[in-house]
Amino acid sequence: MAKIQSALDIQLDLTRPIEELTGVISAVIASQPARRKEILIGLDIAVGNALAEIQAQKEQKVDDVAQEKFPERRDGGSKVDKWEVFKFSTASGSSAVTYFYGGWSGVLGVLLALVIIDYVTGLFAAGAEGKKGTGPGLKSKIGLIGIARKVFIFAMVAVSHLIDGVLGDSHLFRDAVVYFYMANELLSILENGGRLGAPIPPVIRQAVEVLKSKGGKEGEKEDATTKQP
Repeated sequence: MAKIQSALDIQLDLTRPIEELTGVISAVIASQPARRKEILIGLDIAVGNALAEIQAQKEQKVDDVAQEKFPERRDGGSKVDKWEVFKFSTASGSSAVTYFYGGWSGVLGVLLALVIIDYVTGLFAAGAEGKKGTGPGLKSKIGLIGIARKVFIFAMVAVSHLIDGVLGDSHLFRDAVVYFYMANELLSILENGGRLGAPIPPVIRQAVEVLKSKGGKEGEKEDATTKQP
């Protein structure tokens, strides 16, 4: 039995792939006018799948390069993201310290250390008094009030630096406030030591007076500066 088949003999010039494929598609559509829509839909699906495969290959290459440069990203990128957050937080914190305190300095570091020591020794002293029955002991409310006071100290230091900036002085108000609070914190530490029954060296008490006088001298310089016309 004879069989009749419709066939196209196609020769393609691979140096001109776009023009050649366009010509083939046009020839096929012209030979099947009744199935024109079906052919075009099939072509659209095939082209979409091919483009999706190309995009997936590109993304895989990017991931491979990223894994070579940042091996820690193989766990989903969480470590890299945390590192980026850390760098951003560090930069933001540094900018905030510079704006509110004029940069970190030795006196601010000493004040921070005294604040922490005072708070810790205060907790020890409260705990010791609570065991002896001579005080209220450790209470969360009292502890929160203590933290609020410490935050207020650095808020006042920031305010004094901002005032320095407005008046054009170089850390005069800030340093005076820092010395004032350093004396207060040191005195509070000595009181905590007394509550614990620890002996206090006399030289440390002298340091309190020196800090008080230094804060007073700084304040006198500030007054003299502000009174100048």
